[in-house]
Amino acid sequence: MNKSVRLFWWLVLLFAASFAVTVVSWLATELIGGSDRALDSVLDNTLTAALAVAVVSALLLMFIGPGVFHNRFQQTRTPSGRASER
Repeated sequence: MNKSVRLFWWLVLLFAASFAVTVVSWLATELIGGSDRALDSVLDNTLTAALAVAVVSALLLMFIGPGVFHNRFQQTRTPSGRASER
């Protein structure tokens, strides 16, 4: 597997995981409502870090993704001359 394809799928996995952590920590922060300051602070820090990772991985996916799909398309398409021989 090509390095850029592998990097693309790792970024997709990283984005999905960090987005899930962001949503879960945001929901937990809303449910706690400031009752425990230490836990509220940990959840806020987790939310900030996960959101930053999600944004950075989304930006990298925007730059890497089109090139990966273009390269995969170039590798998998059949030349028009060969399609008529079949």
